[in-house]
Amino acid sequence: MNKYDKAILDCKVGIKAFQNINASSIGFSKMLDLANTEDPILLPSVFHWAVIRYAKPFLNSKFEDGKICYPTKELKKASGFSSEIHEHILTVRSALVAHDDFTEISPRILTAGMHIADEDFLIPTSITISNKCISFPINPDTVQKMQLHAQACCIGVHSKLIKDIEALRELTLKHPELAMKDPKYKSNYGEAKIEAGGSKMQPPNFTVDPWLNTPVPDYSELHNGYMYEEAKINKEFHGPETIITPEGKEYIFSPTTSE
Repeated sequence: MNKYDKAILDCKVGIKAFQNINASSIGFSKMLDLANTEDPILLPSVFHWAVIRYAKPFLNSKFEDGKICYPTKELKKASGFSSEIHEHILTVRSALVAHDDFTEISPRILTAGMHIADEDFLIPTSITISNKCISFPINPDTVQKMQLHAQACCIGVHSKLIKDIEALRELTLKHPELAMKDPKYKSNYGEAKIEAGGSKMQPPNFTVDPWLNTPVPDYSELHNGYMYEEAKINKEFHGPETIITPEGKEYIFSPTTSE
């Protein structure tokens, strides 16, 4: 994988991580709002949702011929990040929320009955089976710690994503041949006059470009489908800066200069 493709991948992994961890932070905040309701459905539902959304970026996902997950190296530098909370949420997700691990909580069976006189033989008269599933944290302080940790991760992911976008742009400038190789999408937004001595950039709002409307799984053969949430991160580059093309021509971009 070349540097340009790696930069593309970093941005894709970053936006998924940002969307999921941000949702997790919002979920833990919602739990704090519900703390006094003792709602037996909403509280565990929101907790399970927040835990699963938090863990998604850190678990291996299929990518081409391999697997990929979000690196925690950068997040550990974020103010408020807790390695203890991070590992705890991942453990809870894997053993108690996404799966019902028999090693973590084993169902119990109690058999009661009568013994025949002078014989080692039990006649069962009652069999009781019990099981427990995780619901939500007992103490709101625990939820608060999880929320603060998720919030710190969200800030850390966003910061890294902006740097990854900047790195992608630098590689696009240095290696235009890679950026233009088999592009998935091109669109002409109209002509603009660019003078070598400087220009004023007035770009359109690219966040509403229809190409960003990513296709989603179609379940129309079963029902009318699902609602999907969306996350977009935009980084504008309006200068001031000097751009040197591969042919050696120099362009100065500045938001204050005019044509």
